[in-house]
Amino acid sequence: RPGMVRIKGEREETLEKLEATVVSQAADCVESMIGALAIEKGLDVATGFVAEKLVPRLREVADGEMLAEFRGPMFDPISELQSRTQKKFQEIPEYECLHEAELRSGENFVFKVTTQAVTAKGEGPNKRAARRNAAKNALGILGDRGKSK
Repeated sequence: RPGMVRIKGEREETLEKLEATVVSQAADCVESMIGALAIEKGLDVATGFVAEKLVPRLREVADGEMLAEFRGPMFDPISELQSRTQKKFQEIPEYECLHEAELRSGENFVFKVTTQAVTAKGEGPNKRAARRNAAKNALGILGDRGKSK
């Protein structure tokens, strides 16, 4: 079924629920690490770590400027790009296949994604991967523009 992922045999989960679980587990790990740092090195060191390393990254997350490679394994750049362009420009990105690979040729598919704000290309061994890489590259460009403001 679309939007569902099969996990360990019979169980199916929505991508959103699975991503929430991954994020929750990552948060638990960070909390444990900060606690261990406070116990081993002291509260001042732990506080300094949080202020120097975590707070700036959390601000990027809150501002929506965090790039795809930092979002974790369940991040979907196609959905993220669509969400951003709908929010900012009231439009949906348009994808165009620029090159279809022939079966067993070793070539990659190439897709182009276009929005009001950006045009980017991506390639991959199949259409899905090429579209995903095009969206990821577009988000990278949008992220770079956001940081220069």
